[in-house]
Amino acid sequence: MTAFTYEFDDPRHRQSETPFAAEVCRKLGIRDHRIFRIGFDRFLAAIPETVWRAESFVHWPKAFMLLAMRHIRDAGFGRYLCGFGIGSHMAYFEEVARLLRWLPAPVLATYWRLAQGRGGELLERLHPALAVPNQRLRHFLLNLLSGAVDETFRGMPTADLLRHQSFAHLVSCIDVTRWEKPLCELGVHRVSPAHFASTIPYAYLNYRPAPPPWSEARRLRPGKHLLRLAMRDALPESVLFRRKSWADAVVSNAWLSAGTRWMRSVVPEYWRVAGPETEARALRRWDARSPQHAVTALAFWNRLFVERPPSPQPPTWGELLA
Repeated sequence: MTAFTYEFDDPRHRQSETPFAAEVCRKLGIRDHRIFRIGFDRFLAAIPETVWRAESFVHWPKAFMLLAMRHIRDAGFGRYLCGFGIGSHMAYFEEVARLLRWLPAPVLATYWRLAQGRGGELLERLHPALAVPNQRLRHFLLNLLSGAVDETFRGMPTADLLRHQSFAHLVSCIDVTRWEKPLCELGVHRVSPAHFASTIPYAYLNYRPAPPPWSEARRLRPGKHLLRLAMRDALPESVLFRRKSWADAVVSNAWLSAGTRWMRSVVPEYWRVAGPETEARALRRWDARSPQHAVTALAFWNRLFVERPPSPQPPTWGELLA
């Protein structure tokens, strides 16, 4: 068995995952552990191809995954196992349903809008549902709270409604589904726990027994809690119980800022909004707050797929800037 670990050739990156990966390899008895580095120039060059292959405008920060897949393929492997897709928001959804029994939906939505800073983190200890939802969940939840659901689901208990809608929208494995098309095109098959039928109840359903509402386990995403329970004897405790930030596994803010600047150079007119200045200000504000700079990225996507003629090959920066 062979294990691969990527590192970013970036001194500003928060932390390397390599020592933890090495611990896992030692615990599992994997002797062939290959470490490779991803440089800034290659990451930047991969952004147009990533958007072009994934057809997802918010997927551009994951351009480094395209490079990792090619490295694995060039090493002679056509299939690999990864950990993507284990995460779940179901415990949070259940707490939202519980909170709505005594807090009206408009009040909760207003609170989420106002408590986007540290206030949400502090009040989370008062009740788990007072944590401000992840940005990928906000529009989804606001639509549900406003009653914008299919007739099929009307009258369903709130917790079940959140569960069924989460499954319908593949909320819990978005990082898996967005990569399937690019990987198939590159000839690399990724096996993820999210593909296994046995994991669907854990990815989308409210697992039982649920941890107590104000316990440390409840503050974990369910995927992390389940991973600790299932892998307690298989993985090192230093890995299972580490304090981890998602920023450890993705590129630094400096690289993201550079990617944003290059996309804006391709679409310099992207702030020209048909409408009042208040709308333009709102778009600028959202673009600054979105981790993927979604307004810029959408204009970039439009440049690739609407303004350019169809092409059998992904564009380069030079072609886009010409």
